[in-house]
Amino acid sequence: MASSAGNLAADPFPGVCTDGPDRPVPILLSHGTADVLMPFDGGCVADIGGTCRRESGHQRRCDRRALASDQRAHRRAPVSRNVEVDPGDSGSGTEFVYDGETPVHWWRFDGAGHAAPSTRVLLETNRLAGAQNRDVEFAEISWAFFASQLPDGG
Repeated sequence: MASSAGNLAADPFPGVCTDGPDRPVPILLSHGTADVLMPFDGGCVADIGGTCRRESGHQRRCDRRALASDQRAHRRAPVSRNVEVDPGDSGSGTEFVYDGETPVHWWRFDGAGHAAPSTRVLLETNRLAGAQNRDVEFAEISWAFFASQLPDGG
């Protein structure tokens, strides 16, 4: 599974979606620290205009820790690397790799908003989407992540 700017609900409705999958699955997450639509530090989703009409989400740090624990990837500290290719974008990107039986890869994009990081599809900064990180191509890191999970390594 790969998700850009998604989060776990703070108070999910009961049902099949809150129980998780029958078996661990590899997960790739990416989040911007300045995302006003899916707040990095948790809180109301899409709280535009100061009226919370949507679900609240967990902090991104809680999301990745919970998922790494659920995935049995929490046995070791994550390995991290920093990427800064475009010094004119929102800030650097940092990848945290929780390697275990089923890996969790989490990208934090400092200063980035809601737009998926991209080196090719460049979006203008605006009040809803915020600034875009331009240090990695989300489609490429997603593809590489999926390929690495294949039996032959892609």
